[in-house]
Amino acid sequence: MKKIVQLTLILLLITAGISFADSSGFNVNLESNIVNNSFVKGNIVSEKNTFVVTYKCISEDGNKLITLGEIKSNNFTIELMDNLESGKYKIIFSENGNKIEKSFSYVKNPTNNVKAKFNQKEFYIFDTVKLSGSIESPLSEYVTLKVTNKEGTRIVTVSQIKLLGNKFDFNLGKFGISDIGKYKITLKNGSLIKNYEFEVKKYKEANHKKKKKNTTVVVNDDIIPSEAINMDISLPGAIKSILEDSMKSFLKKIMNSKEKTAGIRKINKSINDELKKLDFKNGSSIVDKQTNLVRTMMFSANVDISDAKIMVKDLITTNVKTLFSKSEFDKKDKKVNTRKVSKSLSRLIEKLIEKSGRIALTDNMALVSDKNEKYKNKKSYKIDKNLLTDSIKNILETKKEMLKTLSDSNLNDMILHDQYVNISLPKSNDSEALSLELDPNAIQDLRDNKLGITVKSKDVSFMIPSSLMGNFSNSIKLQSSNVSSEKRKVLNKKTNNGLVKELKTLDLSAETNGEKIKNKVKLSFSLDTLEDVDLNKLMVGVFENGKWTKLSYEVVDNEVEFMAPHFSVYSLMSFENNFEDTRSNWAVNYINSLTAKGIVNGKSDMRFDPNSNITRAEFAKILVTYLGLDDKITTNFKDVKKDKWYYDITALAGMNGISYGSSKGNFYPEADINRNDMAMMISKAYYIKNGYELTGESSVFDDDSLLNAESKKAIYALRANNIISGYEDNTFRPNDTATRAEAVKIMYEFIKY
Repeated sequence: MKKIVQLTLILLLITAGISFADSSGFNVNLESNIVNNSFVKGNIVSEKNTFVVTYKCISEDGNKLITLGEIKSNNFTIELMDNLESGKYKIIFSENGNKIEKSFSYVKNPTNNVKAKFNQKEFYIFDTVKLSGSIESPLSEYVTLKVTNKEGTRIVTVSQIKLLGNKFDFNLGKFGISDIGKYKITLKNGSLIKNYEFEVKKYKEANHKKKKKNTTVVVNDDIIPSEAINMDISLPGAIKSILEDSMKSFLKKIMNSKEKTAGIRKINKSINDELKKLDFKNGSSIVDKQTNLVRTMMFSANVDISDAKIMVKDLITTNVKTLFSKSEFDKKDKKVNTRKVSKSLSRLIEKLIEKSGRIALTDNMALVSDKNEKYKNKKSYKIDKNLLTDSIKNILETKKEMLKTLSDSNLNDMILHDQYVNISLPKSNDSEALSLELDPNAIQDLRDNKLGITVKSKDVSFMIPSSLMGNFSNSIKLQSSNVSSEKRKVLNKKTNNGLVKELKTLDLSAETNGEKIKNKVKLSFSLDTLEDVDLNKLMVGVFENGKWTKLSYEVVDNEVEFMAPHFSVYSLMSFENNFEDTRSNWAVNYINSLTAKGIVNGKSDMRFDPNSNITRAEFAKILVTYLGLDDKITTNFKDVKKDKWYYDITALAGMNGISYGSSKGNFYPEADINRNDMAMMISKAYYIKNGYELTGESSVFDDDSLLNAESKKAIYALRANNIISGYEDNTFRPNDTATRAEAVKIMYEFIKY
């Protein structure tokens, strides 16, 4: 018996040895050696708990690269090219120098026999637009839907959906009056590509009317359209849509009118009557949009500062006051739920204060010396204390008036940030440089009154806040000019992960006492003079070390704002990435947008690897980069070594409270991040960015039981604000890992919000 046991053990050891002896330490199994859709599926058997296997798919003769990437989990799916021809191919799997080669045959499935259909092609506004349909004999388990306007010039959405059997459902939400029209859907399933159309029509009154006393929206002076008469008050979303579209329509009517102020007051009163009937969520959306409408009107050419003040005061004392006095929230909840409106209103008041102190320089104010031959290509201006006196007085008076209006409306919690004296230089031709000098007395006056300065020159604005004024004891000199022919010789189209096309390029400088200003200064490029700018390709670049370095930016009031690390040649650009593995990926627009902003990078210059999992360190880097965190490193996690690329990243994440998922002093930087921790880190980042928590309520996920109490609050707030959406089967799957493409999509929605 003893011999039998020994023999059995020997046989087991030999068998175990055969499995991995003289092998790579891992094995690969393909689901099938014949592929007729866009995916190769299989699994990896490895001796290790964690591993990274790279793969390269090539033609049988090795002359053509099909795709490449990384695999970090046992089951894998490799996406092939859409236009791949039938034939024999092979995949080379590698780990630590060990390689395994697997061959397969690709049989191109004729798509003309594949049938796809949509169940409905007509929708009405205020109805939920739900695109549902089926695919006969689908070529892959996923379908990509791209929705655009009929002409294809505006993308509404791009989404990848997992088929349930051969069926799909996709909820586009509710469309308003301004969305009436025809739309095009491009459906993609494997190599199948089909185009369809659907139409959003004006609603049928019979569907939205009910005869109920005292529950109707009232028409006021034809500002609110007659279609709203007798509308059921239990449809707040429909009422909100009508009010929003009414404001858009009214704006067009009065934009070229001389009665802008009277028109704004008229719509304020009309909206206020309906605002009392709306819930807080819909009401705050209306007031936010109305605030934007007033801001648009305020900067019209024929609206003076007196009329602008009336517009803003009237908005505060009617609609904002009505919204903030709603009894459905206690004081604590109000403070949280009114943040968005407060932020929008604060910005409006700051712009009004800025308008009151605006200084517009003219050509005849240029320094006489610069009219000599020596200075023929340059116009210089000088600002002294006397020129600022009236501007500063107007700013302080307007600020005092606005604070009193807020106080009288019980809105004392409203926060006003830096106020700026706004100076605009006259237009110039391309060959002229523009220069502005602030003398020491002018700087002292700004410092004493806690004011910053904005200088607009050649479609770029220099913004120096009051906090920096204390750094300057001598004059400040700002200059903008087109790039000289000598400098232009070295400019190229190179940047990380792609190439660029210049839209607007300027050579900018800022000096004090003859030396360049070293503090970071906020700059902004205006988009007003540019046409058809694709914001998903927009990039801000500074030329240094022989190529363009990307800078993170935000678009505010049609201005592209960013922090300048130093003064040099800056450009507003259009960016195209080099990635060979994203061109047919569902997240291509999101990847391009965040790569253009310098928030994400590829695994290499030509490869993004969208379908591989993203690690905790990689996702932390995205957040740290976007938030611009640059604190001095004072502490770090126990499991992060100093020689790792992510050493500073994990430290900054931990020091700023966005290291969710870490425990016992460990960050677990190289572990794949799960969807729960990713959402929680986004939620923490929102607090850092805005200074308050993101709030909101939404319907629950079917796997709600998998979420803890802290996660539920954050995840449902993210869902309510359309930053996350979950899966088509109404699950969130918090413990699943996230791909790089999914992480980019969530980050894109976070930034957009």
